[in-house]
Amino acid sequence: MQLALSKNKVASSVAILLACLVGDKNSVPLKEGDLAAAVCDNITHAIVGVFVWLSVILGRSPIGPTNYIEIVTCGLISSFIDLDHFMAARSFNLKDAVNLSHRPMFHCTSGAMAVSGGMLMIAYLLHISWLYRFACIVIAAFLSHHIRDSTRRGLWIWPFGVTKPIPYFAYLIAEVLLPHAIIMLVSAFPVESPRNYDSNV
Repeated sequence: MQLALSKNKVASSVAILLACLVGDKNSVPLKEGDLAAAVCDNITHAIVGVFVWLSVILGRSPIGPTNYIEIVTCGLISSFIDLDHFMAARSFNLKDAVNLSHRPMFHCTSGAMAVSGGMLMIAYLLHISWLYRFACIVIAAFLSHHIRDSTRRGLWIWPFGVTKPIPYFAYLIAEVLLPHAIIMLVSAFPVESPRNYDSNV
């Protein structure tokens, strides 16, 4: 059992790496407002989010029916983050959305972590396991997205400002290590009660 879990974990880590490499290669013209590149970039965010949460699950136990919902949720959240580009631009025009003079709100890493952290605290104190896991999914989705974007524009850590762009190799390492950090976060929740959440992880 442990050997199978280990192999699956390695496979999911490789999948994260490949998704990043292939997606990044096809998203290079993004700043020019290329529709195909923008679609590829967003799909890559979704795929990386899916593989990150899949890796979290496979790092702890075999995948179960409920986990599929979590995997899809993580991918969708990671993809939907980019909707704030259009909200900030107040336009559905792609060139307007990708050429903003400022970072849109969903790309504020400290803000996303503050909201998620609040959810974690409430869930932990009230022993609401489904909320705790959902907060972990949100963290995985936002961080996988923000880390990938950080190679171009850095991380927005309000109120301190924006970091320098992260080196490409560091970004790849961070994406692969992210599930391991999330696993530790998931493991911090007390023993789950069946009345709170029915999960295989």
